[in-house]
Parts: sequence; structure tokens; C-alpha cells
Amino acid sequence: PNINLAKKQIAGVETFARVRHPELGTLPPSIFMQGATENGLMRLTQLALSAALAAARNFSQLGINLRVAVNVPVSALVTLPIADMVRELGPKHVRWPGLILDVTEAQVVDDVARVLAVSQDLAAQNVSLAIDDFSGGKLTMAQLKELPFSELKLDRTFVDGCATNAGRAQICASVIELAHHL
Repeated sequence: PNINLAKKQIAGVETFARVRHPELGTLPPSIFMQGATENGLMRLTQLALSAALAAARNFSQLGINLRVAVNVPVSALVTLPIADMVRELGPKHVRWPGLILDVTEAQVVDDVARVLAVSQDLAAQNVSLAIDDFSGGKLTMAQLKELPFSELKLDRTFVDGCATNAGRAQICASVIELAHHL
């Protein structure tokens, strides 16, 4: 779940792909996706989007309209028919807050033009972008101002230790302020 701390309520949900290994336990994508082909990655992304949209539709039918976030590679933005998938599979309720596609800062910086090109088509279907694993070291301020993102998800390096280290807390607060300004 994504929590709105000011309102103290659930604001949305984020999907995660994990594999349960009988001996190693739960494995993150960084482990089980090693060696994945581009076709395999696109298929997994398509399945994740379909499942997330089905869940959003089911929640919506219960009167719970949550924004759903899914991690996707930048290449999926132009390869997969995401706008069509949302139109066909997503909730039809007018109050559904939409879908967020999380793309990593590293992938965005490698293909800013592609991200900009598809973002307008996606926005028409209530799909917005989030920059994931934001470290502040890859995208320029000009690029950040140009990109139509709805969320800036901070890299762990910004938030680790914020509760116990005043210096880290100040850096984290500055990055959050930057995100709000943008």
C-alpha cells in the first residue's frame, strides 16, 4: 500500500513481482530476472499490468478507487499497447485515480525523448509516470522540469537513516521539497 501520511489513509497500491524459491525464500527481480530476454521482460510487464488493472477494476467495483503503480521498463512504454490495455482492462469508474508507471531514473535519462513522446498518449488514459530510484545524479534540472511525472520516488540512499541522522533527514527534506516544487 501507499499511505498518505497527512490524511493517515491508503492512497494507492503498488505491485511487486517476487518469486518464492523453496530453499532461498522470496527473491526480488534483481535475482530472478538475471538473464531475462527483452521478450520475456515485455511478457512479464504485460502480465503485471493486466493483473494490476484487474485488481484496480475489482477494487473499483467494491467502491474502493485506488491509484495503482506498476514498475515498467522504458522500452515497454512504446512496445506494449498500454493505453489500450487501460481502456479495455481498467476500471470504468469516473473517480478511479488512474495508473502510475514507475520507470527508473537511469532508464529515463537514457531515453528522455521516448518518455516525453509517449507520456501525452498515456495521460489521455489516466496514466501518469513516476521516476523511481531517484538519486538526483542522473537527470538534469532542465530534464526534470520537462518530464511530466506525478511522483518522484526517492532512492534508498536518501531515506536510509533519516529517522536517526539529522544530516540525512535534512537532505531527504530538501529532495522532497524539490519534488514538490517540480
